[in-house]
Amino acid sequence: MPKKIAQMIVIGSIPTAIIGLLLSKGADKIFSSAIIGAMLLITGLLL
Repeated sequence: MPKKIAQMIVIGSIPTAIIGLLLSKGADKIFSSAIIGAMLLITGLLL
């Protein structure tokens, strides 16, 4: 059973890694703004 779970985690991580690599440049542009950073900090404090 643990071996099957490990396999499922690895298989599920592959599409996530591909999407992350494809969207990394766009995410850098979005999250480099000071306003976005401030909003993320506020949201984190509220949570």
